[in-house]
Amino acid sequence: MRFAATTAQHFPFVRGSGRASPSRVLLIDCRPIDIMARQVSAVSQTDLERFGARVRAERERQGVSQEELADRAGIHRTYLGGVERGERNIGILNVLRIARALSVRPSTLFKDFEGKRTR
Repeated sequence: MRFAATTAQHFPFVRGSGRASPSRVLLIDCRPIDIMARQVSAVSQTDLERFGARVRAERERQGVSQEELADRAGIHRTYLGGVERGERNIGILNVLRIARALSVRPSTLFKDFEGKRTR
């Protein structure tokens, strides 16, 4: 949908005679977009929550606090909390940091994904 308006007619704060000329036409191109709708990616929210729950379970099994694990892994404690709640799309380097801080293989943190497809 396109709207053409003369600057003086629709925008009175712009000086001019109000006649439409090529230099005085404002063209607005409006396209509907849905900012909230995102394409489904290969990683879903439930995948992030499942991974986070696995990190939390392993941390609690070892009796380690979030703050202590974050310190060991070299990441911020609020970031770790976001990972455990499934709010963060964690990168591979941080997966490795957390796994090393827990003294487990990275595959241990993905144990709950075995045999499950995300699509």
